[in-house]
Amino acid sequence: DGANAATTGDGANAATTGDGANAATTGYGANAEARGKDSVAACLGLNGKAKAGENGAIVISYWDEQAKRVRVKVGYVGEDGIEAGVWYLVNDKAKFETA
Repeated sequence: DGANAATTGDGANAATTGDGANAATTGYGANAEARGKDSVAACLGLNGKAKAGENGAIVISYWDEQAKRVRVKVGYVGEDGIEAGVWYLVNDKAKFETA
């Protein structure tokens, strides 16, 4: 519980399993998984995916083509169709979809 993981570098993935244990990645195509309850999985590099456990949250960076800039999208497990233990990415319409 509470043990966090962070990685940098393209394709460098991070995963945690304890309650309140967060996972974060910053590289292109790097994925983050936080299985524990009340955890956050954050992909701050482009083209990543994330999944979180019960009552958790996901944060995924994406490219906004219209604005020509990077943005982040936040989803909360149990809200707006976001489910625990499911991989998500942000599509070209800035919506979460299963990966």
